[in-house]
Amino acid sequence: MKKELNWAVIGTGVIANEMAQALQKMDKKLYGVANRTQEKALAFPNRLRRAGDHAFTK
Repeated sequence: MKKELNWAVIGTGVIANEMAQALQKMDKKLYGVANRTQEKALAFPNRLRRAGDHAFTK
């Protein structure tokens, strides 16, 4: 049985967006995000959804 990894990013900037898009292209799911400010961390999955990326799970 192959285990699935839970992926997360630290930060909500350009590199985090690129990582989220790359994970989506590989059919992987983004499990979580961390940021210094809670507002940006909470807004990150909404920004991805608006961009057409529905890979965020938590």
